[in-house]
Order: sequence, then C-alpha cells, then structure tokens
Amino acid sequence: MPLSTIARRVADMRNRRASSFTVREIMYEGYVDPMPVEDMPDGCRAVVLVDVSVTGRLLSRLTQSVERFGGQVIGRGVIVTAVHPLATQEPDVRSLCKLKMALSRTGDTPALRWRERRYFNPLSNCMTRKRETGRSPTSFTMPMKRCESSGT
Repeated sequence: MPLSTIARRVADMRNRRASSFTVREIMYEGYVDPMPVEDMPDGCRAVVLVDVSVTGRLLSRLTQSVERFGGQVIGRGVIVTAVHPLATQEPDVRSLCKLKMALSRTGDTPALRWRERRYFNPLSNCMTRKRETGRSPTSFTMPMKRCESSGT
C-alpha cells in the first residue's frame, strides 16, 4: 500500500506539468505470474516499483509481464533493498534506502526448523499456509476466518 500511494502522488505531480502524455498507475496482482488489473496501453513506457527487494525475483517477473503485455520498462525502483551476501543487488534498480537483513536459505536456521512454513497473503493481510491445490468459487463466498497468530 505505501508504494501505491507514492506512485499515485508521483503520477499526479507529473501530470500537472504541461505534457503530451499522461502518467498512469497500473496495479499488478500476483507474485509468480503477475498480471495487470487494468488495461495497459500498447507501447507504454513503465517504471516498475516494489516495496522491498531481497532476491529481485518479483522485479524481474513484473518486468517480464510489462514487456509481455506490450510495454517497455524504462526504470525499476524499490523502497528498501536488502543488504546481505544472499541478497541480489542489481545495478539498474534504484532504492530509497538499504537495510541490513538477517537472511538464510530455507531450512538453514536450526532454531527455526520446527516452525511451519508460511507465506504472506495480501488478501487477508497476514501470513498463511500455502495451499497445494486451488479453491472452488464457493469457498470464496464463505466468510473469511481471521488469521491465526503466526507467533511473530
């Protein structure tokens, strides 16, 4: 959410200038195969923005998606870039700040092996178990359960 607020404000400031083109904010959904939630004009120029970058995979996937839908990525940026030997630092990505993070490969931290693996679910805004199978449309019409505490 903070990034969409920043993007809207930057677009609004840019659109106040006399120009032959309008800057639009286009939101994307998904992490593995991100898709735009609205039409993206063919041939548009795009700046890809994300909140946090550790491995750079989301930035790469968003870049590929913009290009797949006919756009051209002219810049990439993040609010926070991770600083750690396991983190990927791409020279063309601009960041507002760099933050030292304690990172480890999955399963490399003995003290945490007992914990259940969870993923951030943006719909429920909490950490949840990743389901191996899809859900039926009727499961979406049932009331959502509140998130259980993840212990963190």
